[in-house]
Amino acid sequence: MIVVRATKISLVAAIALFASLVAFGNLTDYNTNFVFVEHVLSMDTIYPFSTIKYRAVTNPALQHTAYAVIIITQVIIAVLCWIGAISLIRNIRADAGLFNRRKTFATLGLTLGFLLWQVGFMSIGGEWFGMWQSQQWNGVPSAFRFVIAISVVLILVFMPDYDIERQSRSSNNGDRRHPQRSDDRPSAPMHLRMAGALFGACRGAFRPGEFFEPQLGRFGQVQTSLGNASSERVCP
Repeated sequence: MIVVRATKISLVAAIALFASLVAFGNLTDYNTNFVFVEHVLSMDTIYPFSTIKYRAVTNPALQHTAYAVIIITQVIIAVLCWIGAISLIRNIRADAGLFNRRKTFATLGLTLGFLLWQVGFMSIGGEWFGMWQSQQWNGVPSAFRFVIAISVVLILVFMPDYDIERQSRSSNNGDRRHPQRSDDRPSAPMHLRMAGALFGACRGAFRPGEFFEPQLGRFGQVQTSLGNASSERVCP
């Protein structure tokens, strides 16, 4: 369905926009955001009695390198997701096989985003450097929200698409190519077929003619038996 495909495209574009804004903020406000990385790596705000402070990285060069890796990864995520969204929207009306193959860039971008915030921030930053112990520089809750959002989008995008509308159009074209014979009865509408399912156990397959013809016949018998007595009300 076009609506489902459009929904997936919009979700991928939303993640692309988010990653773009995060990367842009880190680049244009480098020093402010670098303070976060600096305190996390130096582990100077965790519990004073913690025994994991030997893991701290206090070398400024290594801290700037770690921050640069984060920014570069965020830029790659944004680029991959934007390419994926554009590729999907250009093939929104394509067959299912082609549309599913065009999910490659979006899947890569979403997967890289999951790895950045789950592995980089929650696992390495939160657990290895003890970020969760810091009252001021704890980014685990924010990273968890990002991971959940990206995971939901990744699951929805990864679900395969099918040629539902194309099959419907092909069946209609087949009906036009093969006109209905005079002895064929029209198929019942959906609501009549659903109602007929209630009688399927005893009446078999339901068709409008098989249901209404006996009713009309009984109505005619009642009219014949009553004659022209117009004062009587007939309820078939």
